[in-house]
Amino acid sequence: MKQSIVKELIWMCIIIACIPLLIAFMMVQSNIIFIIVLITTLPFFLFSFWMITYVRKRMITPLSILAAEAQKISQGNLSHRISYKKDDEFGRFITAFDQMRNTLYLQEQQQQTFEKERKHFIDSISHDLKTPIASISAYIEALQDGIAESPEEEQRYLQVIQKKVHVLNDLSNQLSLSYETPETVHLETQSINCYEWAVDWLDNILVECQTMDIHPQLENHIDSKDASSISIDVYQLDRGLQNILNNAYRHMRDFLSIKISVDTVYFKIQIVNDGANLNKTHINRIFERFYTQEKHNADGHLGLGLYITATLIQAMDGEITAALEGDQIHFDIAFPIGRV
Repeated sequence: MKQSIVKELIWMCIIIACIPLLIAFMMVQSNIIFIIVLITTLPFFLFSFWMITYVRKRMITPLSILAAEAQKISQGNLSHRISYKKDDEFGRFITAFDQMRNTLYLQEQQQQTFEKERKHFIDSISHDLKTPIASISAYIEALQDGIAESPEEEQRYLQVIQKKVHVLNDLSNQLSLSYETPETVHLETQSINCYEWAVDWLDNILVECQTMDIHPQLENHIDSKDASSISIDVYQLDRGLQNILNNAYRHMRDFLSIKISVDTVYFKIQIVNDGANLNKTHINRIFERFYTQEKHNADGHLGLGLYITATLIQAMDGEITAALEGDQIHFDIAFPIGRV
């Protein structure tokens, strides 16, 4: 129940106003001076004591609490909760003050997290840009100095340079989406037949794997007569799935499987590869921004790839999950389907 200091002060004033009337009444009824003096002074003494106690307990104490907490806040301590049980004007003010403190504390925690991410981000970019740039510079100097002894060797140098340029380009693409969310990503969606998209995508993967001497298991379980369609941005979906495949190519030892299917509700893609070196307790973190168990390397792994993949898929109303089974990691992706 809400209390009011104002109402209590009003009652005190009423009591004070009644005391002279009581004294006058007693003087009329008695001629004894002692009794008159006693009756006159004792109520004022008791009332003064009550008033001092009340002001100290209900006004001075909460103000002292506020002063002490404000001092802690000025010293940077925002984690201490302010406790005051009265539900009067001071109590509601202290509650509002504590809510402000808690808001500032949460903002401080978010800022600290952001600063850690920013430092990691800058450190990663600094290293991962420096490495391919240094490699490109070294190969260009080698070509300028005529170290290549044959056109074939010169061509190999150029291929290495081109590969490093692709690394820089991938880094640039990742950075452009590093702070996007599913709500802010720009998409150009269109309705695509599920079977036709699956055939084209799996054909591209097969060619890509052949160049790397990888032998994937590719399965398309969609009937050629199936009229199912999905609303996607083809370029952005391919970009997101490529991030998963790049991780698979990098980590797999012997096994890579891709299955595509549809049911009455969803278009599904499952990507599985072995060679996963993840703790099961960390599996749900792989879609976090900057999460990676790899140290800095020349290939520019900033821990953004899977974050970007999840962002793009969710922006297209899709879902993505990951699970570990032994050393195999399973990615399951689903999009709601329509009919053309």
